[in-house]
Amino acid sequence: MPLFTQYISNPYLALPAAAGMRHETDIKLTTRLSGMGVQGAPTSVFLTANTCLVQKGGFKHGIGISLFNDKAGLLGRTNANAIYSFHLPLNPEKGVYWATGFNMGVQSYNFDEAGKVVTSPDDPVANTSFNATAIDGGVSSILYSPDFFIGLGSNLISSRQVKWFNSNKIDGVHQLMAGYRLAFADNKCGIVPSVLVRKVGTLLQYDASATFRVKDYFWTGITYRGKQGIAMMVGAGGKNFNLTYSYDYFKQSGFSGFHEITFGVRFSKKANRDVEPYRYKSKDALRVPTFW
Repeated sequence: MPLFTQYISNPYLALPAAAGMRHETDIKLTTRLSGMGVQGAPTSVFLTANTCLVQKGGFKHGIGISLFNDKAGLLGRTNANAIYSFHLPLNPEKGVYWATGFNMGVQSYNFDEAGKVVTSPDDPVANTSFNATAIDGGVSSILYSPDFFIGLGSNLISSRQVKWFNSNKIDGVHQLMAGYRLAFADNKCGIVPSVLVRKVGTLLQYDASATFRVKDYFWTGITYRGKQGIAMMVGAGGKNFNLTYSYDYFKQSGFSGFHEITFGVRFSKKANRDVEPYRYKSKDALRVPTFW
């Protein structure tokens, strides 16, 4: 999976266990365009949808789907996953939960032979042909409240099944994400410092971000990626929709820039007095995570 910037706005990109975190149905479409105007530049599209089911005692279940398509030059990849997460209430009156999630589906890889250009008989591309399909899956876990989150996720299956051009296997992805919300202005505004550590094979990447939010109405932030570059983000939303744009600058990318856009719609669910009586007794329980 490519490195997305807006994981803070769409956490399912990194941690499927986040499905069902908020009491709502949430649908998000993320598009990432790398090096606009450059033929064959990487392009990624990611669609997620999830909803929350609540049981007595504060137990929550999240169910959802994720669809992903990525293309870079002649290489393409398509992924479809179903997601399930279980949210254990550690302190429901304070909104503290521990969620564990599983995703399972199919991932296909392909090489666009029709688009290849052979410059000489010795060109490695001349004899290149690659198409493969594998079962894909992973597990993730996240501890969260309205004021903090820390989660870990790993891809477990596809990296063991597929070899790229029958030589090097495709490495799995392991991600650690954490953040804390510093609230002010009577809890209407907040600054969320966060980190993302990502391991792909032997490659270790990290993001250090800071996001300023005014509830679910406006947010802006910056991400530092060490020697790789920086990214800037801005977004706005209403009761049932949100839109986020970010621009990435990578020092050694060779492209003009990376543009990422996420559009989301959400439909809140009313609390059931019989199932969630604590949500009528505690202001903290009525709060929802406002990191994304």
